[in-house]
Amino acid sequence: LGVYLIDWMISLAYVTGPLCSAILLGQVPTSSSTFEVLEPISEVVFGVAWTLAACRVQPNILMTTVVFCRLALVLPGMCGAPPTVAALCLGAVSTGDPVFIYFN
Repeated sequence: LGVYLIDWMISLAYVTGPLCSAILLGQVPTSSSTFEVLEPISEVVFGVAWTLAACRVQPNILMTTVVFCRLALVLPGMCGAPPTVAALCLGAVSTGDPVFIYFN
């Protein structure tokens, strides 16, 4: 096909990104203050973690990891995870998106 694997990963990330987040938010009650407090905190912590990972890991491996983490975002909602776990997972995965912007 003449298309690199990384191009497929980028396409997969852009297609599944909003879909997986919406599935998680639709299955977990977000009316509590858990999302208002924990999601921004986890975004800060995992933003630093993704930045450090970008300094040490090859871009193609890092981007593939972000895509698979995005796909795994559906699991907490399907397993009936509490809002705390869902907020942490959503904050962790949402901060992986700048990795795509930087390396793309």
